[in-house]
Amino acid sequence: MVTRANPDIDETRLVSDYDDSNSPRAGGSSPWVWDDSQSELIRRVLSSSTFEHCSRLKPFLEYVCDCALRNEPSAATEQMIGIHVFGRRPGYNTSQDNIVRSQARLLRLKLEHHFSNEGRLEEWIITIPKGQYLPVLKSRSEGSAMQERGADIDTVRSGGEGGDAAPVSKGAE
Repeated sequence: MVTRANPDIDETRLVSDYDDSNSPRAGGSSPWVWDDSQSELIRRVLSSSTFEHCSRLKPFLEYVCDCALRNEPSAATEQMIGIHVFGRRPGYNTSQDNIVRSQARLLRLKLEHHFSNEGRLEEWIITIPKGQYLPVLKSRSEGSAMQERGADIDTVRSGGEGGDAAPVSKGAE
């Protein structure tokens, strides 16, 4: 189970616990088409070796996927992520505390690393476009551009608490 920094969050309810009756449908501004295969994708990504030691990125990804599944983009703001994932107090100053922006950058790198390596055979790809925190689910064919430009993220140095800083080099433990 993922431990969250905020004790007010129900830790027993995982992203994958939501069925498609709560999920947004294709079309409009919603990027999610939810079924059991995507639910399994979230589980695989969260339990992958890429995210194994990511004590901050796993709950971040879980939270924003949960927001997408519930079709609540207003809950996936910098302020709300800071409160619910990183334990910041309501009304904290996001201009002075960039935890969400910096971790979002790292989460984007980890997702790209995962889908270029361990998850390279996945039919679906999860991305978080720059400028937003709500994840987008794309079929592999739509995400092929990501693979083509996903060059050398394997070589980004790792660091920070629990491997959250960047993708780990190939062969590193």
